[in-house]
Amino acid sequence: MGVPDGAYGQGGAPRVPVRHQMARNENFYPPLPGVVEAILESAEGINRNPDVFATGLSAQIADLLGVPSAHVLAGAGSAALLHQLMSHCAGPETDVVHAWPSFEAYPVIAGNVGANPVRVPLREYTHDLDAMADAVTDRTRVVVVCNPNNPTGCVLGESELRRFLKRLPHHVTVIVDEAYREFAVSAGIADGINLYRDDERVWVIRTFSKAYGLLGLRVGFMVAHDR
Repeated sequence: MGVPDGAYGQGGAPRVPVRHQMARNENFYPPLPGVVEAILESAEGINRNPDVFATGLSAQIADLLGVPSAHVLAGAGSAALLHQLMSHCAGPETDVVHAWPSFEAYPVIAGNVGANPVRVPLREYTHDLDAMADAVTDRTRVVVVCNPNNPTGCVLGESELRRFLKRLPHHVTVIVDEAYREFAVSAGIADGINLYRDDERVWVIRTFSKAYGLLGLRVGFMVAHDR
């Protein structure tokens, strides 16, 4: 049986078919030319330590969102930031409340920091906010809201989330995970930044991995008050 044309690349090495792992958020489209240029330029300085606080990026994000730069923290993707947040806020003998099914890493990360994940079933494919509020106890340290929800895609409006926040005690930190915000088609989706401005318990996470096709760079950011 003959070898099809194009089966081998340069030097006779087998050509590996390109498959996009959609379940892992790989974007079919390549990065923008400006991104590639920036990566190539930065490669000239890899003999030097990077800015561990990403002050330049944080300042630009802060300017874009109209928030203090001290309230922006860049990190290695949204999942890494979630791990940092739960490590800071939760731990042994505490609970982390989240909807289920939702982002599969929530219970894993909660378990990694020694906390107990409390899964609240969805209602009609979206967050059952009343049931989530009922699940909060004195042990609860973190409540995670994925908006839009992964994997169901349902969205929550601002008025819904504001009513939800009113039911939660002051000691709870609310993480609004907006990793898929750019894919929302509903004009009524809540803006986590607006909620953060009015409530110091709200910490917002966003990422460049999904809509911007920068999955391999692992760049995300958080916006939050000092607590």
